Amino acid sequence: MAIIEPMINLGRPEVRFLDDGWTVVTADGSLSARFEHTVVVTRDGCEIMTLLPETDQESQAMVTPSPPSPGLPARK
Repeated sequence: MAIIEPMINLGRPEVRFLDDGWTVVTADGSLSARFEHTVVVTRDGCEIMTLLPETDQESQAMVTPSPPSPGLPARK
């Protein structure tokens, strides 16, 4: 199983880790969005486990903004 979590940045592509060693933020403090898929890979192929049925595609597009991570510079 693999977790794929792209990070789409409004600014530059460079990122940095916060002191907790886990949290990733944009190096320039720009906004970013992340989403995640869980993929199971077997000898017979792979399957994306986190896709919703086609009838529920509209709710997948709904995004709830999260507060800025600690350690980020204030936005101008």
